[in-house]
Amino acid sequence: KSVICFNVSFLFGESLMIQENMQGLNALLEKKLLGAPKVKVFPVEDVVQAHQHIESGLSVGKLVLKF
Repeated sequence: KSVICFNVSFLFGESLMIQENMQGLNALLEKKLLGAPKVKVFPVEDVVQAHQHIESGLSVGKLVLKF
């Protein structure tokens, strides 16, 4: 499981900008133009291969170790 968030506390005085951007974000989600990142799962026994995958620069999205 993952939580993706942004710190927008410095924008508290910009409520109109936040509202406009949230409407734009919701529109993209409704049109399915945004989605969850890809996930590649490695068994915990393959932790070395998982780390090599990260170091290779080929990893995109989330990498998960399954226990």
